[in-house]
Parts: sequence; C-alpha cells; structure tokens
Amino acid sequence: MSRGHINPNFPRENTQKSSYEEDGSSGHKRQKTSEPNLNKEEEARNHYRDRRDIPATVSKIEGLRKFNNWIKSVLINEYTRQGFTVLDMCCGRGGDLLKFNSAKIAFYVGIDLSHESVEKAKERFDSISPKPKFEALLISGSSCDPDYTISQVVNQHYDLEYDLVSCQFAFHYIWDSEDSVRRFLYNVSEKLKPGAVFISTIPDANVVVKKLKTQSENFIFGNQYYSIKFDTDQFPKSKGEFGLKYGFYLEDSVGESIVRQEGTEIVYVSEYLVIMDKLEEIAEEYDLELVCKRNFHYFYDEYKEKYNWLLKKYLKSVSIDEDQWDIAYLYMVIVFKKKGEFKPPPKFSHADDTRATIVKMRDIDID
Repeated sequence: MSRGHINPNFPRENTQKSSYEEDGSSGHKRQKTSEPNLNKEEEARNHYRDRRDIPATVSKIEGLRKFNNWIKSVLINEYTRQGFTVLDMCCGRGGDLLKFNSAKIAFYVGIDLSHESVEKAKERFDSISPKPKFEALLISGSSCDPDYTISQVVNQHYDLEYDLVSCQFAFHYIWDSEDSVRRFLYNVSEKLKPGAVFISTIPDANVVVKKLKTQSENFIFGNQYYSIKFDTDQFPKSKGEFGLKYGFYLEDSVGESIVRQEGTEIVYVSEYLVIMDKLEEIAEEYDLELVCKRNFHYFYDEYKEKYNWLLKKYLKSVSIDEDQWDIAYLYMVIVFKKKGEFKPPPKFSHADDTRATIVKMRDIDID
C-alpha cells in the first residue's frame, strides 16, 4: 500500500490528559428478575442491525471501515495463538470469525444482545470455506445481564477457560452505570486464564472531550461523515464517571441521516465516555491490569511496518481521506492482562465435529 492511502503526516492532536480526565458474584440466583433494562444496548444494536447491511465496498467510509478491520486484525494477530479458546463479547454478526479462523483457534464463544445478529453470526460461521476447524457456541443475551453470568450459560454445554476475551467497538455502550461495567468485567475475568488478555476498541474520551471543548458549536462537532452531540461541555465531579452520554452518528454505520423538505435530520445513537482512570481502578478489582492503551493513529504508527501485509490486504486499492482519518482519531485500543502466569493451550481443536450452536441466555435454568 502506498503512503498516500493513509497519510502518516496528518496532523496529530495532543493526546495528553484532558482537563476532564484530570478533573459480582456468580452465585446461584434464587429467582429470575424481570427482563433487564437494556434499552441503551438495544438502541445501539438496533441501529447497527439496520445500517450494517451496507457493504464496505459501496460505503462512503469504505476506507475507514477497512482500516478498522486492519486494527482488529492486528490486535488478534498480536494476542491470539493456535489452539486458543476465545470469548467474543458483543460479537454482533460475527464480523471477526474469519480473523479468528485465520488465527487457528480451537473454540469460539460469542455473545450478543441481538438474537438476529447471533443468527447472522451462525450463518457466517456455516458459510466459511473450507469448514472451520473450531466449534462455536453463540449466546443470545447481554454481556452484563443481572441474573446470569456467561459461564453459567456456557457450563450447560462445556467446561471452558479462555485464552483471550475480545470486545470490539461495543464496550462503551454499557458505561451508563457502574453496575453494568462491573457485571461486564466480572464476565471478562471469571474464566479468563491467568496471564491471558482482554482486547478492546473504544472511543478515546480524551480526544472526544477535547474536540467538544475546542471545535464544537452548540455542543455539536464532526465532519462530512460523522457528528457528535453533547448536552453540555461541563462535566462536574458530582456527576461521577458513569452515564456521561453523547449522541453519535456515523454515515452508513451508526444512526441515521434523514433528508426532509425542511432539511436533513440526524438521528443519533446514545454512547458513553469511558473514563480510563476509573476503568483501570475497577479492572484491578477483577485482577485485570492495563498493559496497552493507544489511540488508533499511534497504534497505526507502531504496527504499520510489522503488519504491512495486512495493510495491503485491507487497503490495497482504497484511500482514506482526511475526514475519515480524523474519525479514526476518535478511537483507541486497550489491552488488559489477567494477573498470573499464562500457560498456553495445546494446538488442537476441542471438538471433532466443528459446528455453531445457538443458545438463549435467559432460557436456561440454574438451580
């Protein structure tokens, strides 16, 4: 890929701390509660369900979408080895199944709130040719369900520990409350092997808040492809580190742009700032230590030579204009490692008959 496709000389903004950043148990439940309040997850998932059918090759942000896939592929290549058992949280339609297949994993567990997305993930698994050499368990349910842990569902079928947990472009949706974050991190850590890692891609709160304070008009900022809308640019300490909501729109991906006679209406999807200091503090309680955090621009700089072959695969004939490159700057990579010494798994599959099975989290019975 020529240097012109991603311009390494695009101006880099300061990613030092912004003024804002400066300024569970898995026990058996006795009685199932009512269906959990998952409105914020459903809102986001519904928009992804409605919009993600647009193929990357016809999308106006084709370059960005393929660059994001390069980021995820690099993460998976860096931290996944043959024979790994993987938990993919908020797996959507199984967009990373091929990446994990290329990494020669032994077992895959995916969970997503949208049952339709889980069914699409199974279709994707079944369409892989040649046939995958790993088995997949696909769970229809929430990664922060108040009644069930993921292991309680998996244990109905398998006895697994994970060599890797992944959550791509979704972790920030559950930052509306501390309870949701804690349930999520419990699920990450509970069956993660000592020394194994959790990889994720999230919005970079420092960059988002800096743009809000320096580029927004009426608390709205963006470019031709995206828009972010806040209600305020002030974040008093009394508000805490959770529920810091903003509206997000990204062409062909998140939210909608509706053309009306009186003008264009943007339908935003609610997202939440992830405060890294607070995340590190809570993660420590679940034996998870931060080992890497990189804005996408700097992650690219660090790995572009090592993974040039992947750049050629994803971006050989695609260009990324400056506005798409600016959107990439809104995101960051984070990696947490569970305390302890890692023991690699054997390099073979858990099953002779590799297939994908779907289960519904809230349909199982736990004594």
